[in-house]
Amino acid sequence: MARQIFLENFLDIYTFIAEQGNIEITVSTENLNKVKTLCNVADDIINSAFEWWYLQKQFRVNLEPPYETGTLTTTVEGTTFAGSGTAWSTNLLAKAKIQVVGDAEVYPVQSMDSDTALTLGVPGQTITYKGDAASGASYKIWTDVYVLPSDFKEMLQPHQAFWPYYPQPLGIREFRRMQRDFATDEGPPEFYTLESDEDGTQSIIFIPFPFELATVEGDYVQMTTPLSADGDKPLMPRDYRDAIAWKALQLWFQGERNDMERARYFEGLFEVRRARMLGDHKTRQQEDLPMIRPSFRRYERRSRRSSRVYDSNWTRRTLR
Repeated sequence: MARQIFLENFLDIYTFIAEQGNIEITVSTENLNKVKTLCNVADDIINSAFEWWYLQKQFRVNLEPPYETGTLTTTVEGTTFAGSGTAWSTNLLAKAKIQVVGDAEVYPVQSMDSDTALTLGVPGQTITYKGDAASGASYKIWTDVYVLPSDFKEMLQPHQAFWPYYPQPLGIREFRRMQRDFATDEGPPEFYTLESDEDGTQSIIFIPFPFELATVEGDYVQMTTPLSADGDKPLMPRDYRDAIAWKALQLWFQGERNDMERARYFEGLFEVRRARMLGDHKTRQQEDLPMIRPSFRRYERRSRRSSRVYDSNWTRRTLR
């Protein structure tokens, strides 16, 4: 049975690996870098295999209603709109869209240049307005795209993640099709999808777009960042961090030394620790479930009633 080792930080972990594997890291920079790399590989293998409780977090998104204050002026084939009585820069919505009342076309907003000026388009490309010139036109600006936390990895239980709304997940293709058909619909969100930008930013998109100010909360699994500095600590709780060392040692002897006997030995130590992690995870999950606790007073009352001697006159006396 594996003895429990308490490892606080990155330095403790890779030093412990070197000691247990008799790996020279004081003189050999190459060995030190390999051990550090295997440390992160092992940590990633463990974290990616399961939705561990210590990786679960909650996000909160503030849904914004459409902005319709003031009026605007448009020009034929223009790339900008001019506002009157508007406060666009102070009500900036990420990846906003705009529609002029009476025009079925929806245009993306590239930038809010000031409270009374905006540019149509997407990043790196402006778009021209296809409608007629107008002055004092009504409009609405909205967004259905909301940026998720930078450490967001994947949604946890997507069909139950949100409150007070319960939108259903859709694949990106089906979502885009519905988005074309219901581009200007507003109301309580019914569907959502996730998208990732080129820079890795994760966003959540809703259909229809929100019609009122509200907050949506959801559960997600967070990404882990590689350990680098000696003082870095894994997200894994301290009680289980020796699992990283055992897994790294298995990989060392399996890949670097081709010593399958020792690799299997450390794999066994890892499996013991992993089994305990799984057991503790299930316990924590069950603790989060609603429970019906028995009423011992009710049990005692029923026990007393069941111990009474049958009396054929009991009902008659009671009714009198």
